[in-house]
Amino acid sequence: MNRHISSFYEIYKFNEEMIEACLNLLEPNIYHERINNKFLNPIGYSLGHITLYRNILLEVLGNDRIAAVNFLKEYYGTDQAYSSSVEYPHPTKVLYQFKNATDLLYLSFENLEEAVLLNENLNPLPTGTRHILGYIAFYSWHESYHLGQIGSVVKNLSGISLRELFYKWNKNQK
Repeated sequence: MNRHISSFYEIYKFNEEMIEACLNLLEPNIYHERINNKFLNPIGYSLGHITLYRNILLEVLGNDRIAAVNFLKEYYGTDQAYSSSVEYPHPTKVLYQFKNATDLLYLSFENLEEAVLLNENLNPLPTGTRHILGYIAFYSWHESYHLGQIGSVVKNLSGISLRELFYKWNKNQK
């Protein structure tokens, strides 16, 4: 793996494992439950949003993910605020999309060459970056923010904090 993206790979991997740990604490039927906080999106919505951006990143990396992106954008795009009146896709369908995108993302990371990472032919992100390495970095941070939202919802619904999940995860890594 290219040395420039190995730390970002670790962030994506950590986020994946924390998301799965959060999801394993709760029954899928409450993934779209909104807690008493209008600023926190339900877990299912945040998972869909993260999955959308993993697929967008795959598109940037040259993978054909347009069908997945279009499907997910309909529900989880930045212009689609959460609404309790929308019937969102079943969580298992979104989770399948997440796992599929994750596997492809890691495979894409393995094959990236340095010249491709520094190519500046992309539309600028809010950070101003126009190259693939910047997209990989930005989306890892964006995803980490949404992991924090998922963690807040899980804490409210289960009483278990993201910190506790992290300690369990860290213990299992040794």
